[in-house]
Amino acid sequence: MKASTCIAELDAAIAGYGQSVTLQRTAGYAEGAETVAQEVTCAAKIRQYGPQDLEAAVTDIQVILSPTGLGGFLPQKDDRVLIAGNPSNVAQVAPLYYGGVLVRLNLLCRG
Repeated sequence: MKASTCIAELDAAIAGYGQSVTLQRTAGYAEGAETVAQEVTCAAKIRQYGPQDLEAAVTDIQVILSPTGLGGFLPQKDDRVLIAGNPSNVAQVAPLYYGGVLVRLNLLCRG
């Protein structure tokens, strides 16, 4: 199997079962408002694990991304993901490589 085949299969799965999300990298605050330095909208597969802390209603969310729609934007810890307009913070990024080529990104988000 080639890396391009892995990416094509992931793209097809996300197209069938995914949804649109927006990834944002912030650059701090200016005049009391948060400044977005970089932003990209792409398709992703979302899997919510449910409340981890019932008092704070914190939910762990797995976001699966293909490198196809990222346009060079590589998510990092502390970036933000908007899922149906609701923000979640990226807590962990787990890139998967095949033959030295990035074929998938798994994000653990908290929101």
